[in-house]
This record gives sequence, structure tokens and C-alpha cells, in this order.
Amino acid sequence: AARTLIVLNELELDFETVGISMSNGVKPDWYLKINPRGKVPALRVPYHNNEVVYESAICDEYLCDLYNTLQNGKKESSSSSSSSLMPDDPMQRAKIRLLNDRCDTVLNPTFFTYLMNKDTTKDEEMKQKLEEILQSYEDILSGEDSDGTNGGGPYMNGEEFTLADVHMLPFFLRL
Repeated sequence: AARTLIVLNELELDFETVGISMSNGVKPDWYLKINPRGKVPALRVPYHNNEVVYESAICDEYLCDLYNTLQNGKKESSSSSSSSLMPDDPMQRAKIRLLNDRCDTVLNPTFFTYLMNKDTTKDEEMKQKLEEILQSYEDILSGEDSDGTNGGGPYMNGEEFTLADVHMLPFFLRL
């Protein structure tokens, strides 16, 4: 949910938040009706007949697309203070998706495996793996990454703050 909140604020989209009780792991019935998975966030979108979008990465890309649609529909000049968080170039968009996938499939599982480890004999090995992965993010920021997703900083995809940064930000804030 933090990622989607960041996107909503970065894009300066109007929104209203509705809190749900997460106590005892039981979601309210009204929430399960709009999001059968019961995870947060879920967006009810007035621009699209109050249809619902859920799963944070999907919500975030949807919001970027919605923002672009709304911006393209405006007749005023392009002097908006917001960026769309996703570049127009298909290759740059693919690189952002690769960075997000790397976060979801490499960084997050490694980090949580390390945190949840109860076998102290594996601590050093797991710590080393995590440090290697974190170093790969340093390499991306410095432009020295070898897998083609190098951004060269100051952000994950270069000069612009994008969904790649939003996707990883909650993780890095928890380190």
C-alpha cells in the first residue's frame, strides 16, 4: 500500500483513503467483495465506473497510465510539476519492469529469508548474499551494472525518479 500511496502523491492525483482493520488477519466482508485476495491496496476508480484494481505493482502502473490519459486529455500547456513515473520509451519501461522484478524475485526473498533465519550457522552466508544483492543496487546507481538495467543514478533508471524507485523505496526504508 505504501508504494501506491507514493505514486498517488507523486502524480498529484486526487484520492481518498479508507482504512481497513487488519486485526487477527481477518478482512472485513465489504473489502473482500472488492478485492477477493484481501491484500492492500485496492483502488476503486471513479474514472472507470468505480471498477477496482488491486496488487500494488498493478495499481501503480495503472495510475501512471491513468495520469498519462488525463494529461493527454488536457488542453493546457505541458507545464505540469509531476512526471508520469514511467517513461514513454518502451525499452526504458521494460528496464523499469526488470528492476521491479529483480526487487520482487531476488532482493525481497533474500532479505526476508535472512530476517526469518533461525539457524545461526547460516547467518553469515545469508548476510553475504544480501550484501551482494545490495551491492548490485549500488552498481545500478553508479551505472556499473552488468545486466543492462544500469541507471547511472541518481535514481534507479538514471536522471528521473520512476516506478523503479517507488517499487524499492518501502524496502529500503525498512533496512
